[in-house]
Amino acid sequence: MLNQRLAAAQKVAVRLHAAEEALDAALAETAHLTASMPTARAEAGVSAMFGQDALLFANEAISALVAARGALLETHRKLDETKNQMGLRTYMGPGGPKPIPTGGEESQPVRLSVVGEAS
Repeated sequence: MLNQRLAAAQKVAVRLHAAEEALDAALAETAHLTASMPTARAEAGVSAMFGQDALLFANEAISALVAARGALLETHRKLDETKNQMGLRTYMGPGGPKPIPTGGEESQPVRLSVVGEAS
């Protein structure tokens, strides 16, 4: 039974991390696009009036991606709670330890233990 729960949790964790990475990549690329637009307009030698609507929509896309990232991070927190409810302890996944935000203080990496039944 434990192996089934671990396997299910691992499948979800892999998909969650892939979604987080994809969303961060989309956010970064959209930010690069938005940043390049004023430079491209200046290089083309056209008025600032050109491309303003596109710049506004690109900004909206960034805002939407930031909101989506927040929702995905909340999904991560809720899945962490679900994992604990399933009787699984926290364990370190691929990529090594990650810092955990402490509310303004500098974060320190946390080393986690081996998977097992919760006490």
